[in-house]
This record gives sequence, C-alpha cells and structure tokens, in this order.
Amino acid sequence: MRSPVRGVFLLMALLVVISSSATARADDADIQRKVQALLAPLHPADTPDDWRALGPDAPRVIIAMIGRTDRIRERHRLTSVLGYFPDDPAALAYLKRQAEGAPDEVIRVAAVRSVGQAAGVKESSFVAQFLASEDPDLRVAAGQTLRQMNDPQAEALLEPFLAKEGNSRLAARIQGQPPRVPVARLKPTGSTESRPAPGLPGAWRGFRVMPDPRSGQMRSEACTLRLQLPARATGDKAALQAELFLTPAAGGAPLGETVTEVRGEGQRLSGRIRIPGESDPVEFSGQVREQAGVRVLELRVPRTGALYLLRKD
Repeated sequence: MRSPVRGVFLLMALLVVISSSATARADDADIQRKVQALLAPLHPADTPDDWRALGPDAPRVIIAMIGRTDRIRERHRLTSVLGYFPDDPAALAYLKRQAEGAPDEVIRVAAVRSVGQAAGVKESSFVAQFLASEDPDLRVAAGQTLRQMNDPQAEALLEPFLAKEGNSRLAARIQGQPPRVPVARLKPTGSTESRPAPGLPGAWRGFRVMPDPRSGQMRSEACTLRLQLPARATGDKAALQAELFLTPAAGGAPLGETVTEVRGEGQRLSGRIRIPGESDPVEFSGQVREQAGVRVLELRVPRTGALYLLRKD
C-alpha cells in the first residue's frame, strides 16, 4: 500500500513543476511583448543594449518567434539582432544553420552578418566560405563582415577575393567605395503596356544616391529591390509586390524599407516609399533604361532627391 506521506510529496513536486512551467511561460510572454515593442517602429532606433537588456532567455524566445512568423521583415530583423548575443552558443548555432540553408536570400545575408557580429574573428573561416557563393549579395555580406572584423586573420581571408575581383562592383561595395553613376544619357526601353514587362519582376541590385539632409553632401547605400507578381490574381494587372533592403554606408545589417502601391506598366515602375522624417509615404517613379547593352532600372524620388540605379545580376 502506497504511503500517504509519499503521495503528498509527489503532489507537492508536481505542483512545483506546474508552477515553474507557468512562470516560464509568463516570462517568455513578457519577453515577446518587449520584442514586439522593439519591432514596432518602422524606422527603428534601438541599440544592441536594448536587446541584451531582455535577458539571457531572449535568444531562445527570438528563435521561436522567427519560426512562427511568415513576415519577412520580422524574420530579417530578428535574425539580425541575434548577433547581439555573443555568449549564447544556441543562437550562434542557429545563425550558422540559417546562413547555410535558409530558403530566403535576405535571411541568409542577415545570418552571415550576425555570425560575424556575434563571434568575430573566431568564425572568420565560416564567414569566408560565402565569398564563393553564387549569390552576389552573400559574397558582399561575407566580404563586408570580414572587413569589419578589423583583424589580420580576417583580412588574410578576404585579400585573395578582392585581388581576384579587381575593380568590380562587388569589390567597391565591400570596400565602401561610392558607385560610379553613369553620366551618359540612358536610352529608354519603355513600353505602354498596362502590365509589367516579363523582365521587370525579379531582384535588382545596385545603389541609392541621395543628399544627406543634415550635411547636404551626397551619400550612397547599396540596395536590393525585389519585385514579384502577386501570389493571387488581382483585378489590377499592373500590380506588383516589392521589398527594398538598404545597406547603411557605415556597414551593418540591411534595413528593410516599406514600398507600397507598386505598379509596373511595361518597363515603367511607380509606387510609394516611406522615408524617415516624412509623415506619409512619398511617390517614386522610373523605368528600365539601356546603356551600352546594360539594362538599368532607374528610380527617382522627387521629394528627397534620391536616385536608385539598379541592375539585374
């Protein structure tokens, strides 16, 4: 016959386990609320310390949140901030898996950068392997990450790649050199069709050049614009979905920009983009032009004076 005392002890142990589990769920929920608060601003001003202040359980909660969302902006941001937790081996292991196998290219780019931020030169060999990637954005991310380590070991891994690239656009981006803006007049390749030309959807990469609102001097940032047809048919045959990612001139993880109401009519593109300091999205327009056999997507934002020069790789 079971001892009543033993039964009491088992019940108490069970209650402790239940109580601990409930406390852990409450703590996780609190971290999630704080994470969502940090994600909310369209143009975030948070710092690494803001994320580390969430505590040692934050990386585990963040990884779980990435797995539950299908919003590319949230997944991108959360993957980037995992690099702020250098003392969490599980976060580093997760980032390495994402860098090697995430289905979305922008997530892989963010993961490569975050591995370098979290582990520094200790993972320089891991980062350097992406210099051989077929994806030019991954090659740039790896090169910029190695360069930012500011370490002889990392520089030794990067040097052969830069020597091979010579004066290429990729080498210029890695070394933070400004783009060479075409000065010759571009030849329009436009069309009056009421739907996007077949070559318009896809990934366009290049630079945004615009005056700095504080100094008035021109500044440039590498950027990637992804255009795709809506997953579901719409009544507007010209409608497109768009994602824009900018790499700050000072380096760091790419920042997602909100682009809406995008229309593609033949080789022409128009829409709205939300700019820091503007209460409402501002209009942009442009079209695919050709110079010396190279197709360039040229976009202009009159309100800010920004010029985007993009091409398909």
